[in-house]
Amino acid sequence: RGSFHIHCSHMSSSSKGIDYSKWDNIDVSDSEEEEEVTLPRVTKFDAPSTISTNKDGTVTVSADADDSSKSKVKSSQNDGLRNIEFISESQIKRMKKLTEGGDHFIDSNSKSKVFWSQDRHEVIISVAFASKRIRPKDIFVTATGVLPYSQKSSAVGSGQNSSGEGCGTISIEVKAEYSMERTVLLEGTLPHFVHFAEEEDEIDWEIDDYVPYNETLEEENSNVVDKLVRVSLHKAVPMMGVSVWWSQPLTHCSKIDINNIEGRRESDRKIKLKEVWDEAHNMFREKVESGEIRKKFNIN
Repeated sequence: RGSFHIHCSHMSSSSKGIDYSKWDNIDVSDSEEEEEVTLPRVTKFDAPSTISTNKDGTVTVSADADDSSKSKVKSSQNDGLRNIEFISESQIKRMKKLTEGGDHFIDSNSKSKVFWSQDRHEVIISVAFASKRIRPKDIFVTATGVLPYSQKSSAVGSGQNSSGEGCGTISIEVKAEYSMERTVLLEGTLPHFVHFAEEEDEIDWEIDDYVPYNETLEEENSNVVDKLVRVSLHKAVPMMGVSVWWSQPLTHCSKIDINNIEGRRESDRKIKLKEVWDEAHNMFREKVESGEIRKKFNIN
């Protein structure tokens, strides 16, 4: 067996190893860790306004038309950077969905904030409320004049049904257990007939979160609206293939121009094309069954 020797001219015999001390001050960080990002909040103003920053970190907003009208926007500071709430694209899309094909308004009777949307088959009415003042379990939704599922395509316009009760009513109210007090969030008469879902005898409704994207919220304020009562109403129509577009969710509410509903005309056009195709197909089938086609083209 042979033997070999390794001679390192740059190391002395007294060396105990490699000196790593020169790397002691290197800052090592995990590339997967995300840095905290300061994100902006966008505030929408209804009129031209003047904004000024105060020494205590708050922002004073005053309308140019009336200098006496001032409000403070809550904010904080961190290392010289102002932390304000970020408005995500998903929030904006969600708010737009609440009014798709409809509108939003403050109810003239209850002063509740109301959103409503619609498509060919359904109307959804959403009413905002403050969960710190109103417990969701104390909310009740009732409706009258709702047609059974079997009559969903036999509703006659608007006005009165066979019982002379009109198109029905809806009521969203708050009533605590063992209490006679009643607070109405929204109630009124429906402008058109609605029907129950198949094999159901109650209307569908749910409680959902409400996150406004153009309002300044203070957590300690009990009047801040943070929940929605969402009521789903299935549209009843006079006959199959007919669409009824609502101009208002309740008869006492302001109307919208249904001609401005995005996608409405395209939806109606597709339905019309389908109806024409079905009619032509049925006529052709009848002629085939009657033998008219065979006689005309001499088909055995």
